[in-house]
Amino acid sequence: MNTTRIRKIVTFRLDDDLIKALKVVHERDGIQASEQARRALRAWLEAKGALVKSASGQRPARSEERHGRRSATVSVVERRAGDREP
Repeated sequence: MNTTRIRKIVTFRLDDDLIKALKVVHERDGIQASEQARRALRAWLEAKGALVKSASGQRPARSEERHGRRSATVSVVERRAGDREP
């Protein structure tokens, strides 16, 4: 059975101190910024009652657990000239 989940690329604006902290954790622990963001958002949304765990009570496997390695992919989305700020 294939348990691969499709993930969508999203863009967030972050303060410089948060970006620096994400880089510190990445350098120290090897956890990509996107994975750190997923973990933090999931915990926050669960605490707010907006996200419920699956019927089995378990979260889907994270990519590095599923593949036994860390992801090396980093996606950067840049605005094109002429695009308006949201």
